[in-house]
Amino acid sequence: MEFKALDQVDLKLLRLLQENARLSYSDLARHVGLTAPAVTERIRKLEHAGIIQGYQASLDLRQLGFDVQALILIEVAYKDEQAFMRYVKEKRAVLECHHLLGQSAFSLKVCVQKMLDLEALIRELMKFGQTTTHILLSEVVRQSPVDLQP
Repeated sequence: MEFKALDQVDLKLLRLLQENARLSYSDLARHVGLTAPAVTERIRKLEHAGIIQGYQASLDLRQLGFDVQALILIEVAYKDEQAFMRYVKEKRAVLECHHLLGQSAFSLKVCVQKMLDLEALIRELMKFGQTTTHILLSEVVRQSPVDLQP
């Protein structure tokens, strides 16, 4: 779908939603100087265009028992990429998977409850290629809002 260029109101709405996606349409309307129905329509169009792709709760995984988080770099042969991508899409321990340019073809962010679970996951991944694993010690920046200034 083709979407018109974003204006200052659209950009402000996106900034506000990045900071707090639970703001009501009336709160958003107050911030941007429009009516709630006008804001509702703008947000619907942003969603329909795929600019807003979803809303989700941000969780503290450690408080939920997922004490081990890691970044895993894996070199996957071209012939195995499709099977690998299907595998990681179905694996619940995989939080993120990014296709990279460079020596390692993919980067995974994973979370598991204990080191034995991480070891088992790495063994499974090794059927696709060589892995390098980095254990995450702490979080310095959680997904920060994108600066949408023109």
